[in-house]
Amino acid sequence: GKLAVAYCLFELPCDDAGCRVFRVGKYDLSEKYTASVKAGVAECDCKGGVYAGHCKHGDAVKTLIQLGKL
Repeated sequence: GKLAVAYCLFELPCDDAGCRVFRVGKYDLSEKYTASVKAGVAECDCKGGVYAGHCKHGDAVKTLIQLGKL
């Protein structure tokens, strides 16, 4: 066992062509982040995204877009 955590996401408007921006948060809204994908590159404002340059939030949004789910 790993603990499963539910996330919700909302797409936000973006003036930059080809960019998609999402508000990603735990379902209980205890944590909220902004993840974006442009030209196949994901970015997120969580600690991992800011300091490591990648994170599970940005990677998940990018994968969902590639799979046609978003």
